[in-house]
Amino acid sequence: MTGDQSAVLGAHFSVAPGQVHHLGTYAPRGARIAQAARLAPLWEENFGLHAHDFVEETDILDPFGASFEAYEACAAQIRRCVFELARVVSGLK
Repeated sequence: MTGDQSAVLGAHFSVAPGQVHHLGTYAPRGARIAQAARLAPLWEENFGLHAHDFVEETDILDPFGASFEAYEACAAQIRRCVFELARVVSGLK
């Protein structure tokens, strides 16, 4: 779910750049901005991050050790991206 994990895959499995896609890339930019605005208080409280730290990123932040609300937010983010990925893979517009 993160760039660090992509790097580990590349190192262990000789994966070429561009062959690993982050799930977060399937969320439209507008949705990422809206999500960042909603999550900013949770991420700041739990991770010390501000919304501008991850709006442009495709990482899905790991809520390990964070609040229940952070886990719920992460699940919603994953769900939204999986639905978008399914739409892209199925060829629907």
